[in-house]
Amino acid sequence: MLGALLGSSVAMADVVFDLGAQQLYYPATKLTDSNGYDTIDQYQEATYDTGAAIVSTGLTSVNGYYRPMKNRSGYFGVSIKEPKANTAISFSMYCYLNDDGCSIELLDKNAQAVNISFHYYSDYSNNLYGKISTAGQFAYGIGNNDTSINGTIEIDPTNIHISINGGTFAFDVPKTGFELKKVNFSLYTEGSTYIDYTDKLNALSISTSD
Repeated sequence: MLGALLGSSVAMADVVFDLGAQQLYYPATKLTDSNGYDTIDQYQEATYDTGAAIVSTGLTSVNGYYRPMKNRSGYFGVSIKEPKANTAISFSMYCYLNDDGCSIELLDKNAQAVNISFHYYSDYSNNLYGKISTAGQFAYGIGNNDTSINGTIEIDPTNIHISINGGTFAFDVPKTGFELKKVNFSLYTEGSTYIDYTDKLNALSISTSD
């Protein structure tokens, strides 16, 4: 999972967050009108202190994955309390690319941002569907509409290396001194009530080292 990023420092790497180690979900409160009718659920952002990180989520946990509620957008953010020179992120998600797609935002301790976006794209003549973009770089062919996306993001003192779907798509983003402070996953329902149109975060782990 940590790949070449940490090299001989793998044994000293600290796991600062592992989605599979806890259940996180946002709570719902009930809203009613002045007569006590038309009770509806109001979903709220929730924040959790997991020890080495602060987690904020507008997603709900369902059957082991995290997703927005119907007709809503949502996000999952992890803020690292003590950013370090090296960071390794491993994630797995499902994204319905049509309409809104999905995205990952990396923020360092100085509020520099790197965004990784997954979009709908169709080039029927070349049999290419789906698009990835980051830092002015693009790749085509990630998938058509409903797409499983597995990836690693490795950050060292001079570079951010992004590998998607086993290295099928790879990007190098030169960044000196980029110490990751926060990562945000933005997910959407595409305005649909259908579960197969709803983005899902299945797994996320983050490790750091000096």
